[in-house]
Amino acid sequence: MGDRKKKIVFLTDPREWGGCEILLLDYLTAIDYSKVEVVLMTTNDFFSKRIAERGLPVKVELFPFKLAGHPLSRFIKFYRMLSKFKPMDKIIYFTGGFYIFKWSEYLAGYMLSKKEVYSVENLGPFKLPETGDKKYFGVIPPLNLWRHKKIFFAKLRLSLCKRILTVGLDIKTRLVDWYGCSPNKIFVAYNGVSSKKFSPDRSKKENFLKRYHRTTGDIVITSTSRLSQEKCVYRLLEAIAQIKDKYHNIFVVIVGDGPLRSELEKLAVEKGLMPIIKFVGYQENVVDFLHLGDIFVLPSDYEGFSIAMLEAMAVGLIPVRTDTCGAGEVIIHGENGFIVECSTEGVRKGLEMTLKLTAAQRRIMSEKARKTIEENFDFTKNIKRAVSFLELSPVSDFDSSKG
Repeated sequence: MGDRKKKIVFLTDPREWGGCEILLLDYLTAIDYSKVEVVLMTTNDFFSKRIAERGLPVKVELFPFKLAGHPLSRFIKFYRMLSKFKPMDKIIYFTGGFYIFKWSEYLAGYMLSKKEVYSVENLGPFKLPETGDKKYFGVIPPLNLWRHKKIFFAKLRLSLCKRILTVGLDIKTRLVDWYGCSPNKIFVAYNGVSSKKFSPDRSKKENFLKRYHRTTGDIVITSTSRLSQEKCVYRLLEAIAQIKDKYHNIFVVIVGDGPLRSELEKLAVEKGLMPIIKFVGYQENVVDFLHLGDIFVLPSDYEGFSIAMLEAMAVGLIPVRTDTCGAGEVIIHGENGFIVECSTEGVRKGLEMTLKLTAAQRRIMSEKARKTIEENFDFTKNIKRAVSFLELSPVSDFDSSKG
C-alpha cells in the first residue's frame, strides 16, 4: 500500500478551447507524476491530443452524462461516476463559470475523497442584484428568496473545499466579501505567460500590411478571444466604425472563432469595416498574430484574469481593457495601458486615448506593458506556486517556453 501512487481526479466543463483550458493543460504539464496518477474528467475532449503531444501520463475520460437536472439527481450521478476511481486521494474542480459545478457535485467529491476537495476558480461569481425597494401590497418588503437560496448553496459549495485557488485577487475578494468564504483557505496564483515565447518581434508586421495593401506606418489593433456573447467584440467593431474616418491609418485583426463569428462579420460589413478589418479565425500560434499588432483590445463584459491580455502585453501591445475583474491588478491606467468602462463608448475612448499618443509615447507605454509581465507574471513561477498550493509536487525542470 505504501508504494501506491496517489490518485488525483480533475473535473472540468469546457465549452470551447480558450484561456481556462490552456491554463489547465499547463497545470497538468507542471505536475511531477512520479508519485501521482491523474485522471481528467471532461464534458468535451479538447485535451487528449494536446496531452499526448506533451507526453503526459494523464488519462482522459468523458462525462457519461450532461451537467443538468435536479441537485439530488446530479449528486447520485456524480457519486456513481466518481466511485469507480476509489480509492481517490484528491479531487480538483477546475471551474470556468462559478455556477457550472453545483454544491451537489462537490458533496459527492467530498464524501469519496475523504474531504480532499480543491477548487480552481477562474472566473469567480457575479454580484447578485440587491434586494429591491418594491413592497408587496405596499407594506410587505420583498423576500428575494431566490437570491438567498443562490447565496446559501454557493456558500455550501465553498465550505466543502479544503483549499480554493483563484487566478486573481479580485476573485478572492468577491468570494470573501459576497459569500463569506474564509480568506485563509483561498490562495491567489496569478495567470502568467512565457516571456520567452511571447516577446516583441515586429519583423512580420511589414509583410502582413503589404499583403493587405496597407502602409508600414499603419497602427494595427488586435483582439484575440472567443467570439462569444460575453466577450462583446461587437463593441470593438462599433468603436472602430465611429473613429475610422478620423484615423485613416488603422487596421484591425480579429483572432478567434466562436458562435458569433458570422454575426460579427455581418456587422463589420454593415459598418463598412471590411477594407480595414481581417477575421483570421482560430489560430494555434496566437503569438504570430500578436507580433502584427500595436494595440490590444479586450472589450468583455466579464473576465477572470485574462491570459490573452497578458500574452499581448508580453509582446508589447498596449492594452485597452474594459473595467472587469482583475483589470486593475495588471494595468495602471495611462502608464502601461488603459482601463475603460464596459461599453462601446468606453472602448472608443480608450482607442482614441491610445491613437492620440505620439509614436514615442506609444513606444514607452509598450515597453512598460512588456516590463509589467516580465516582473509580475512569470509563467513558470506562478504555475509552480499554483500546483504546490493544490498539494501536488511541481516538476523540477518545467520549461515555460513549451507552453
